[in-house]
Formats: sequence, C-alpha cells, structure tokens
Amino acid sequence: MRQRAGYRHRRRSANCRYRPRRSQNRARAQGWLPPSLRHRVDTAAALVTRICHYAPVSEIHLAHLAFDTHSMSAGRTLRGTEYQDGSLVGTHARAYLRTKWGSACVYCGARRAP
Repeated sequence: MRQRAGYRHRRRSANCRYRPRRSQNRARAQGWLPPSLRHRVDTAAALVTRICHYAPVSEIHLAHLAFDTHSMSAGRTLRGTEYQDGSLVGTHARAYLRTKWGSACVYCGARRAP
C-alpha cells in the first residue's frame, strides 16, 4: 500500500516541481465579492438603473435588513434550540397537510386517493 501511495504521489506531483504554493497564487481581484453577495449588488444596481429611466433620481439610500419573524411572533428574543421549537413542533409535514386539506386531493378534491 505504501509503495502504491508513493507511485500515486509521484504521478500527481511530477510536473508541479517549480509551481508556486497554492496559497500564494490564489489572489483575488480588488473588490471581489462572493457570488451570493455579487448577485445582491447586481440586482440592486439593476433596480436603480430601471428606476432612473422613469424618474430623475438625485440620491439613493439602500439598507439591507433582515427581520427575525420567528422571534417577532414569539414577542421575545429566542435563544438556542427555541428556534427549532416552532408552532408545528412534534408534527410531521404529511400529517399536518392531511389534516389541513381534510384528507382530500388539493388539485381535484378526490377523497380516498393514495
């Protein structure tokens, strides 16, 4: 096994002798953003461009806010596992939907269907 591991290592590192270390050749360009954040920025910029076509815009203030709706509905700050214990804790999705729709098909209203 060690001999085969040595052969494998030789195959993989044979042509990489004078290559710089990976940590040094992975520099990112100035202003680089991860794709998820880049999408948010591009979406906001596209929206601003669309608005500017219809109305004269002198200033734009953009605030990205996140609301904790679970904590707001509880009326207090939730901590730890309290986030996992919502109003449907202990129920299964299939049983919940079956009682919600009265054991009938949502699309056609048929009963006793598999």
